[in-house]
Amino acid sequence: MTDYPIKLGSILFTLVEPHKGHEVDYNRWYERDHFYAGCMVGPGILAGKRWVATKPYKELRYPERTPIAKDPKLGSYLATYWIEASQSQEWGAWGGKEVHRLHKEDRMFEERDHIHTKMYRYRGGVSRDPDGVPPEIALDHGFKGLAVTFVEGEDRKLLDQWYRETYLPRAQQGSPVAMTLAFTAIPIPSDAPGDVPRVADDEKRMLYLSFLDSDPIVVRETGRGGRGRGARQGDLGRCVHSHDPRHGHVHRPALVTDSGLSGSVAADGVDRRTAPPALARRLRRHPRGGLGDERDRRDGAAPGV
Repeated sequence: MTDYPIKLGSILFTLVEPHKGHEVDYNRWYERDHFYAGCMVGPGILAGKRWVATKPYKELRYPERTPIAKDPKLGSYLATYWIEASQSQEWGAWGGKEVHRLHKEDRMFEERDHIHTKMYRYRGGVSRDPDGVPPEIALDHGFKGLAVTFVEGEDRKLLDQWYRETYLPRAQQGSPVAMTLAFTAIPIPSDAPGDVPRVADDEKRMLYLSFLDSDPIVVRETGRGGRGRGARQGDLGRCVHSHDPRHGHVHRPALVTDSGLSGSVAADGVDRRTAPPALARRLRRHPRGGLGDERDRRDGAAPGV
């Protein structure tokens, strides 16, 4: 297989909640100005994609308490940006200056909250198919959905090694999950805007993005991909944010246990041998043009509902 020189190096992950009543204005501003001025015109940018989670998708999220977001139901709009490896540092420096310039020009949108916004470094991925979609063009491929998973452990390297080398190849086989990409957080610069939340324990945490061939709700309702087949690795880490406690196509039962526990039953009484382990924040692919705001509000799925 040919090894092409274009490589994914880092990403910007920005999960946002517009203030109630400002959803349409937010989307108009983002799609017509900020998507480009804030990211896409920067050096080394490979691609950008917007995703949305309406009310039915938010109902799949768990747990109720998580260090990633103060409320798992918050975060209706996710934007992901791919940056080429050789220009990741250059783009980061450009982005820091650009956000301050846009603030000075009054081109930001105040009626929104950053739920989780951070740069992440790409660490590798696992593809379901021998010649699957390369990570570099994942955002341009048109996948039907995205599952976002945060897992943390005292030995992050060991946790990630087991997850990618042992667990994912088996879990993705025959499933709607085409590939899963792994990332670690890049520290937020000290001069970053104050509305970007700082999250503790990033050095213990992994971010996994799983790209789906099917709508996440359809995957969940049909149970395609099967249930857990004994996937287990004790005391490596814990899931810190999740959607669907019963879906079985990627994050199968007993994926990981709470770090520091010697047994399979944690302090909350949950049996880690059978408990659904992973945070799977599912978001369907955002439609182009207008983002379906009026439809979302009509269906009772406006942000924050």
